[in-house]
Amino acid sequence: MAYHIKFEDQGQDLTHLVVNAETGVIEDAGLLTWMFGDGSCVVETGELTEDRMVRYQQYGTRKTFKYPMIRLELDGELLAEAA
Repeated sequence: MAYHIKFEDQGQDLTHLVVNAETGVIEDAGLLTWMFGDGSCVVETGELTEDRMVRYQQYGTRKTFKYPMIRLELDGELLAEAA
């Protein structure tokens, strides 16, 4: 099972994430998989539907991706979408 997260396009390289639904570990980040997909980034999946921001932990530090989420799916099922 995996979450598929799509970010608002603001011209950035990070446009989407694929996150393991059980562990929260980022498995794919498109062009930036080398940075976020090495197993060190864990998305706080329990907070994904609270607002449009995606929070994660990397090396013990809590961070937030800069770009708002516009679409959230779990194995193809739409969970949230920005209007």
